[in-house]
Amino acid sequence: MSYIDLTNTENYVLQIQRMLRDINYYTYDDASLGITGIYDTPTRIAVMRFQEDMGIKPSGKTDIETWEALNSVHQSVLDENNYPRAVFLFPTRSGYEILPETENGVIYTIQYMLNEISVNDERTEELKMTGIYDAQTQNAVKAFKQRHLMGSSSQLDTATINRIFDEYESVISSDE
Repeated sequence: MSYIDLTNTENYVLQIQRMLRDINYYTYDDASLGITGIYDTPTRIAVMRFQEDMGIKPSGKTDIETWEALNSVHQSVLDENNYPRAVFLFPTRSGYEILPETENGVIYTIQYMLNEISVNDERTEELKMTGIYDAQTQNAVKAFKQRHLMGSSSQLDTATINRIFDEYESVISSDE
């Protein structure tokens, strides 16, 4: 069988981790793990558990047989549970940064998520939904980063976007 080494590409690893999480394989000691994009030991263990359950020789590597089985099971779970399909709004390349006064849909989404995260935080003024990385949004990003011990800059890079997304996911999951 030919082998595609998907473990070396961050985007594929993120996708593998999300699919494993969605089908309840990406857990460790009953605590949900972070989606890191790193093919680490918990990811390898989850892949091995999945392989074993699917009757695939457990190697911890995402070969073609494993990838096809994972896609099939994941799609079945989505269809069965009627989950909406994921939309990837955010750039996935490393080193990505949104500069001040940038205007696009990503900023609009960030503003929305920051507003949702801050609903119970009286210290945070609601952001105007402009889609522009303006001074108000930069100040909100700076405050978010300070609260999460990520420094005190308003730099909106991939790490910050991911942390905002994780916090947003946490907030909306707790509302369900």
